[in-house]
Amino acid sequence: MPQVSVVVSCSSQKEAVLTTIASIMGQTFRDFELVIADDGSTDGTGLEILKKLGPDASRANQVWEDSLHEETGTRSIQMLKDEVLVHYLHQVLSRGVGAARNRALASTNGEYILFASPGDVWHKKKVELTVDVMDTHRDLHALVGPKVTPSKKPSMRKKPVPSLVEFDETVTPPGLVISGAIMRRSCLGWDAPFDENLPSCEEFDFWLRLGSRFQIGRLPDLYQSAAAAREKTPWSLDRYRVYSLEKAFQSGHLSPFQRHRVAEVLAERCGRLSNGYKQKDNTERSNFYDRKKKRFLMEVEKLDVSDPLFSGRRPNRRRLSEATT
Repeated sequence: MPQVSVVVSCSSQKEAVLTTIASIMGQTFRDFELVIADDGSTDGTGLEILKKLGPDASRANQVWEDSLHEETGTRSIQMLKDEVLVHYLHQVLSRGVGAARNRALASTNGEYILFASPGDVWHKKKVELTVDVMDTHRDLHALVGPKVTPSKKPSMRKKPVPSLVEFDETVTPPGLVISGAIMRRSCLGWDAPFDENLPSCEEFDFWLRLGSRFQIGRLPDLYQSAAAAREKTPWSLDRYRVYSLEKAFQSGHLSPFQRHRVAEVLAERCGRLSNGYKQKDNTERSNFYDRKKKRFLMEVEKLDVSDPLFSGRRPNRRRLSEATT
């Protein structure tokens, strides 16, 4: 079995995903499999991937036609390219990126899972370096990239030293970015890591659940092309974040500090939604989120004084343990 499974999700982004695949196939680290999760592409993405990675480009059209499973509306094609096993999984009708990633993760075999997005261009040593960091710091369950793009190019001679991501970073929108992140398979213990009920903000939901359970590290350097700056999301998308935050609040596994912080963010986001709907003259929805806001403000006050082990202050900043192998 490969040590690493690389998952690339796409949807009608042919040129961008082909560029990303090329940089992944050019890695110095070779003990990996590549899983391409295609969510309803209609621009010929899959056929082009077959021509680029398949053993016989002249048969690509026939393989494409024969691979369709009409009863499920899916395709599943395996190819071997430069000794790397490539899985192409296609949802003919779009079901959302969460569903596509879940299907891809169910087919992976690696100890580590690495995520890429269309348009990412990886440094040829990205997988080698990130796997080395994870092997060294066994108390880390996942690694993400730096908060901002570093001004200097990363040094390839020194092993990067990660810092810890605080829970507050996972609970405060927009949350962490999954592009370029690596994690241990062992932390994906729930049946469907990505909530398929969410048409948006599924990455926020994913990191919120993972960050409340496991230690996440942050690399100081960026080993891929800089991602485009995140656009400010409209206030209406906060309804999906509120859904995720409420799930976390009711899960029963949060620490007192985590529960307090989630309640704070819930109250703030519900207030934002209430004001937004009020401006749109949607009194019913405005009142609905105003009631939620008041409920979680009460939770904040209650949690701030009720637990003798929790005084409303942040816990001491965690530190990584010494490197372990």
